[in-house]
Amino acid sequence: MSENPQINLREISEAARRLTEALGRIVASARHFPEKLGPYSKEAAAAVSDIIDASKDAASHDNAAGVHLSATRVNLDGDKAAAHIADAPAMLDDTKAVARDTSDLIAHVKKAAQRETDSAKKRELIIATDKATQAATILAEAAKAVANRQPGAEQQLVNAAKQLETTIRAVLKSNPRSKSGQDFIPLLDAARKVAEETSKLVDVLRVVSGKPKDATAQTQLVVHAQATGEAIRGLVEAAENLTCGHKECKEAVDIIQRAIGDLDATAISATVPGLLKAPASKAGATNQQCKEELIALSRDLAGVTSKLVNASKNNPEELGASAKAASELVPQIVESAIALTAATADSKAQQDQLKLVKNAVDSLLVLVQASRMAIGNPHDKDVMLSLAEAAKSVSGGITELVSSLRGGVLGLRACDEAMKAIDALVSELNSASSAGGKTYGQCTDELTVNAKNLVDKMSQMVAAAKNAQAQPEKVGETCLAVSKLMPVLVAVARASAGAATDDKVSQKLLASARTVVTTSRDCVGSTKNVAADPKNQASIIALSDSQRNVTTALAGLLGALREGATLERDAEMAIAKIQATTSDLDSAALFAAATAGQMEVQIQKGTSLDAVQQNLSKSVQKLSSTATAVSAGSTQNVSQEELGKRFKEYAGEIEQIAHQTKIVASLLGDLTAQQDVLTAAKALTLSSQSLILSARESASRPGDKTSQGGNVSEFGDASESPGESFLFSLTLLCLSNSYGKGGSWNYIA
Repeated sequence: MSENPQINLREISEAARRLTEALGRIVASARHFPEKLGPYSKEAAAAVSDIIDASKDAASHDNAAGVHLSATRVNLDGDKAAAHIADAPAMLDDTKAVARDTSDLIAHVKKAAQRETDSAKKRELIIATDKATQAATILAEAAKAVANRQPGAEQQLVNAAKQLETTIRAVLKSNPRSKSGQDFIPLLDAARKVAEETSKLVDVLRVVSGKPKDATAQTQLVVHAQATGEAIRGLVEAAENLTCGHKECKEAVDIIQRAIGDLDATAISATVPGLLKAPASKAGATNQQCKEELIALSRDLAGVTSKLVNASKNNPEELGASAKAASELVPQIVESAIALTAATADSKAQQDQLKLVKNAVDSLLVLVQASRMAIGNPHDKDVMLSLAEAAKSVSGGITELVSSLRGGVLGLRACDEAMKAIDALVSELNSASSAGGKTYGQCTDELTVNAKNLVDKMSQMVAAAKNAQAQPEKVGETCLAVSKLMPVLVAVARASAGAATDDKVSQKLLASARTVVTTSRDCVGSTKNVAADPKNQASIIALSDSQRNVTTALAGLLGALREGATLERDAEMAIAKIQATTSDLDSAALFAAATAGQMEVQIQKGTSLDAVQQNLSKSVQKLSSTATAVSAGSTQNVSQEELGKRFKEYAGEIEQIAHQTKIVASLLGDLTAQQDVLTAAKALTLSSQSLILSARESASRPGDKTSQGGNVSEFGDASESPGESFLFSLTLLCLSNSYGKGGSWNYIA
């Protein structure tokens, strides 16, 4: 006898199958091959014997069923004893069987009474059993009297049998239900019914085998065969009801098969663009949400299938719960898969996703069926091998499905993380921050570099999105790279706003930086959408628009930077004015050379060369002072506005010196002297441009040694620095202006 009643139930089902086959052969051969009825009857008898044995073994695990079985045997054997009054040996054998059955009944009642917690029910069962035992004793005494042919003994036996039947009914009535949650009594009743109907069928076969053409016997055979078949169906149903997880597994198979049908229908619908719609419960769900949910459900299914396999091997009572859990997950998985398909534009990706889900669900169907089979065949190597293979197939299907979704989901999660990080920076741009000792020019340089870096990272991010199918995780990496760059850009933008001297410019810088941040965040979002569904044209167009918006926002930020760069603007204006002066001197020199010393300059009557030279000398002295102020302002804590004012004053003085130089040149009679003084003035304008550029760079970037032009008070080789070049040009002009004064004019002294 097996310790596992599930094995006994499987044996019952197998024996019922053999009995059904034997029954079919009996009916088929009854009319034309009566000689085969004997062997077929033996097959049927053997199957019934196996059914009875397996039913008894299964019920032996339940005390309530044991009581029922023993009590029923006592009653049947008592009826047989009364029926065999004329056959003393058979009657005595039946009486001995009653004694054995009564002993078994007492043993089962003791076990049942020990587990019964209700004292009243326990007492009722014990009293009923005592009365049944007494009735069995009376039956045995009456049988002996009949065997000894005592007068009136036969009636005593009949009465004793009736009394025994009454007491047995009382025992069955007081018999407690099973404490294990499974009631084996219906199984025993069904097995007894099969045995009774088969016995009646065999009785008819005795007649049919001798009179195969007897129509009445053939009719009775068909009737009893149908009754036996009905009894077999009742037995199979009773066995299935006791089989752990049978009902749940059957329901799970139905649910999974319907789910597979839904997936097939979805695959067909997906071939027609625009036909497939997401389930109502998933309306509005994004591609990422569907993937996230599908991954979570797949992992839940992996856990359930593990429990399903464990229950099949070790805990049959848990099979039902595991099968039910699996059947509840499958419709959710299919629903999420359909929603994901509806949220995907690429037809190939749609079919690939559905195929992976279907593979996992198909494997689960096989596993549920294998688990159901393994419950009753734990020692069958083929069955257990099938279970292991089915479990491996489900695990592989789930792993493949999750792997196909995981890379993309991780990338999309990184996109979410990047957007969250960027979004948190918007509020920081409500106010400027300290420049930390940096000049506006330095902040401008840093912000320009960061803007360029952002453009580069954005380009990499967009490229990764368009290649998301091949490298889905790359999308998240590039989005995070953009988000990591943004805090630096924001910090520099706030510092630039703090370094700006104009409040309007400061506010414009902050607003422009906010626009850069928000458009960058939106661009990451658009990148995420393309990564989720790379062939979705609407998402691709939105990404292009987002990228364009970032470019526009950066252009606005750089424009705001230039608007705040007043020093740059003033320097450019001053240089432009000096360049115009240089051109004017070039024109004057060319004209003088072409016209033998003629100059296009208006001179007041009575103007002397000496007076004009004196005026030029004063202008040169003044320019020297202004140049010193410009040079000093570039290295001292002078505002952009003040330094810019000095640039403009300097350019004005250069213009005045150029005008005075042309007058001096026009009053000189020597063509060579004219060209010398004009060339010296031109050299001064050129060195002045370098001086202003150097001063601007020194003021904008005080820590950059390459921008230091040298102080105008230093003197040396004119090629060494803008300041030294300026001094050389200034000296050259002074020397040229001394023509006609009887020697060099010692200006430097």
